[in-house]
Amino acid sequence: MIAIETIITVVSEEFGVSPFDLRSPRRGAATVRARHVAMYLARHMTGFSYPQIAAAFGDRDHTSVMYAVRRIAMDLPGDVSLGGRIGALRAALAEGASRCA
Repeated sequence: MIAIETIITVVSEEFGVSPFDLRSPRRGAATVRARHVAMYLARHMTGFSYPQIAAAFGDRDHTSVMYAVRRIAMDLPGDVSLGGRIGALRAALAEGASRCA
């Protein structure tokens, strides 16, 4: 299983924000988008619950994770660029997980 910490690290590198920013209350557009993508990937690539994912992102409320997952799922069909980035992130995370196994 992929660790949420690994997802945070990989997404922060891809989006050019720090892992600290993904856990912080910052609300800049770039930070929020990266955080939402990381939460979406955490939900879809790990077996963790919404509250567990929320705790890993700075002890947020689980409904914040639910919103992020829904938001990215809604944006994916109309945003080819986002879909490509998420696909590349999934591949990188899956490759890293298979190397560790």
